[in-house]
Amino acid sequence: MARLAEGNPFQMLTVGVALAAPMLPLVGADGFGVHLYAQSTAGKTTAEDLAASLYGEPERQRLTWYGTALGVANEAEAHNQGLLSLDEVDQGAAPKHVYTAAYTLFNGKGKLQGSPEGGNRVQKYWKTAVISTGERDLETYLKSAGIKVNAGQLVRLLNIPVTRPTQLHGHESGKAHADALKEAWKQNHGAAGREWIQYLSTRKQEAIEAYQKAKRRWISLIPESYGERVHRVTDRFAVIEAAGLPRCITAYF
Repeated sequence: MARLAEGNPFQMLTVGVALAAPMLPLVGADGFGVHLYAQSTAGKTTAEDLAASLYGEPERQRLTWYGTALGVANEAEAHNQGLLSLDEVDQGAAPKHVYTAAYTLFNGKGKLQGSPEGGNRVQKYWKTAVISTGERDLETYLKSAGIKVNAGQLVRLLNIPVTRPTQLHGHESGKAHADALKEAWKQNHGAAGREWIQYLSTRKQEAIEAYQKAKRRWISLIPESYGERVHRVTDRFAVIEAAGLPRCITAYF
């Protein structure tokens, strides 16, 4: 699967996000997400499913934005220190629920609630990496419903326009390439994720060093004058890059 994705930036990106997910607590990085947007033929769901296939069968892992903020928070807790896939923000989801869910998702903790027996219920916490898709970027989608987007949400969930894969690795068309990916993950889903988690379980210090190395590189690329928000965004890309530096699953970085 990694070989078929090589040379296609958005497929490589989603694989990097998937690998970054279990690294987050090890290196002290914040939870984050990427929102891939394009018209339906660009292959964004294929890229999302490719990432999910590292940890299991993509179709069974792919969730949607269609639901309540509490439902999304419950899934975030269930995917703590893992990858959460949320497909097609445009299809049926209520914008006000998406707005609340997006904030809650990256706040990393659930709503404080009282218990009928007295005191408070146990509060939920999570740290997860998210891949989201839609036909529009999140800001445009929410603005169309009259909702003003908080800049902090755009730092947590990065909106990235998707283009079609160009490196088809000998396949005649984009569809044939996508079908080859699907066949590959049908036969091998979950294998890479198990290997990766086993690798991380004995190499925490190496993961920290890889993250620090990637952060230094990104800091050197972005002038300090660009401000805190830009540097917070580079932290997201640093952890994605760090996940690829060990080169035990892919050789992208």
